[in-house]
Amino acid sequence: MKQEMQAASEEISALLKSMSDLVRGNIEEISFRAEDIRVRLCPPPGILGLPATRVELEVDPDDFRDVPFSSLRDASYEVLITRLLLALGSTSRVFLDVGSNIGFYCALLGKSFPDLIVHGIEPNSFLWRRWENNQEINGLGGRCVLHKAGLATIDEDSFFFLPSVTGSGGGSLKVLHPDEAQQKITVSLRTPDSLALPNELSLIKIDVEGAEYDVVRALETRLSESRPTIIIELLRKWMAPFNSRPQDVVEILRGLDYTSFAVGSDTITPVDEINNQTLETNFLFIHKENNDHLEKSSNFLER
Repeated sequence: MKQEMQAASEEISALLKSMSDLVRGNIEEISFRAEDIRVRLCPPPGILGLPATRVELEVDPDDFRDVPFSSLRDASYEVLITRLLLALGSTSRVFLDVGSNIGFYCALLGKSFPDLIVHGIEPNSFLWRRWENNQEINGLGGRCVLHKAGLATIDEDSFFFLPSVTGSGGGSLKVLHPDEAQQKITVSLRTPDSLALPNELSLIKIDVEGAEYDVVRALETRLSESRPTIIIELLRKWMAPFNSRPQDVVEILRGLDYTSFAVGSDTITPVDEINNQTLETNFLFIHKENNDHLEKSSNFLER
């Protein structure tokens, strides 16, 4: 009996040690509850003069690319994008997160800036409960609005593909991970007017696994009128199945008088063309007359 108790104690001790090793980087705490597991994320360093907002998120052990799982694995999550959104969100009125997933950025900006109006767009019905729970966990309740659809140029229903290993972060209107088993669901695609999105937008994040060009086209009228700043993921390999290229997005926004920056791991750099030699996959677009956001972004320029 003593040997069994000793073995069990050693096993528990090893488990606790491995769990404590996960509390690193931007992971501040892991909590185990009867109903869920949560992680509390602290903001990345280097955001001077901004609130040190902590965000709690539910963990889904089977979703390998969502924010809490990625943070547990890598000890960080999109550090520079987070810093940019916080810096730009500090003087924004309306934030729109297209491809909101489980609502991390909605919760972070909504909690950091109580006067900010927050809208999230997410077509994957498996994520809606977690999105809403994460807003509730962070005390936002109904303050953040979730639009349960994808954003497009026309109203229609479409198939949506969820890869078995990559998880919700790889969900797309196209099969982008053909080497993985796919779960196919039907999602609603709606125009900005059908979703009753605000006409005035200040800050937009777009991450829709290849469909970015169509989203920008759908928002073109609002971009022309309210000139919001945009942080967008543009990957050639994901956009190709949609018969579009990152440069197509650059050309639309250049026609609307936007200036563009490539978002690296630590700094941003001006960029005029996204081609086969471009290493970055995230980009920042600021209207040339948005002096406030241009000034704030200058703090992130490569020196």
